[in-house]
Amino acid sequence: MGLASHLSPAQLKRLLGQLARRARPGALVAIEALGLHSLEWPLLWDRPVGSARTISYRLGADVPVHPWAPRELCALLEGAGMKPLVARDRSVQAGPKAGEDRYWPLPPLRRALDTLLTETETEAAGDEARDALATPLGPLPPGPAAVMHHALARRRRELVADRTHESASLARAVWELEPRSGGGYGHGLLVVARVP
Repeated sequence: MGLASHLSPAQLKRLLGQLARRARPGALVAIEALGLHSLEWPLLWDRPVGSARTISYRLGADVPVHPWAPRELCALLEGAGMKPLVARDRSVQAGPKAGEDRYWPLPPLRRALDTLLTETETEAAGDEARDALATPLGPLPPGPAAVMHHALARRRRELVADRTHESASLARAVWELEPRSGGGYGHGLLVVARVP
């Protein structure tokens, strides 16, 4: 649900402090946020924690959200007296809003994956989906996140060019490219900590 992103940094810090004080020793606390290094908002990658990183995000209506990096959430948890155990990212390939015009200009990756997983897919729709997955990314701000996203786009193009995958297996293979690490790249971010 991205709870951590729907609170201001000050509100999140206060909430984590309250959780640490009220939770039983040994309790696990899981916090979910929007990942800072999502391909949807590269202009935020270098912005500091706070209002400069808060954006309007369309859910049922536009709501303010604050993306986080794993190290930042871990630091907040430690500051509240908890011990971070693990950070995991999800939806690296295509966040929920990927391909919408109001975010960074991207190929319609999510729509392409959805199309390939639909059994009623037409040949033309399948070709369009494959083209979207094979589209190179445009320029991104320099840095490790850009290198990782360009590498993923290159690997998607290689999968599409292979032509041995049927639609659903291609979509699954694309999702399998998602990094297994907690390196801070992605759209959804989950950090788990233990209360001492």
